[in-house]
Amino acid sequence: MSNNLKQQTMCCCLLPRPGIMLFTLLYSAYAVSGMFFLTLGYILTQKIAPHQVEDQDEKSVGLSDLIFTWGQMANVICGFIYFYAFILAYKRKWESFEYALRALMAIALYGVYESYDAFKFIFRMNSRSNGPKPDGMNDDDYAELQKSSPYASIAFGLIVYVIPWIIQLYLIKQTRSYIKYVLYKKGAKNM
Repeated sequence: MSNNLKQQTMCCCLLPRPGIMLFTLLYSAYAVSGMFFLTLGYILTQKIAPHQVEDQDEKSVGLSDLIFTWGQMANVICGFIYFYAFILAYKRKWESFEYALRALMAIALYGVYESYDAFKFIFRMNSRSNGPKPDGMNDDDYAELQKSSPYASIAFGLIVYVIPWIIQLYLIKQTRSYIKYVLYKKGAKNM
């Protein structure tokens, strides 16, 4: 009986296990980094512009309002799941990693919603950008800005949201095939 399963590399020449560990560690850092930079930005705003803090009323946005939104908490939970998958890959617990892989697939599905929400925001901002011309800008520059702004926003959205999502799907597929390979080899060795 021939075996169609073979061990593939994760990406370029990176071996599968280190590739899985690097993939899960980088994505856990990526998921948690949003909250880190949000907190850092809030703290720096407090230090640099304290007059804005004094002028705030009860309805103003505080740190807890920024951090404890659904999107930020979902990213932190995703970061913990990725870190758990990193630990499973490090310990070579491939049977348990299959369950974590299902969670990683669910996170990838959540990435579709995140991308949709980001593009919806980008298109809404582009529709509002047809406001009054800023002072000191000539008409030709303003017309060029109005013409190129939607394209730059779409390119930004593709680079920041869609391309990492496609890479994530590819790495999940490669991880799944490697887990199948390892479990097949374990099963063949035990026979």
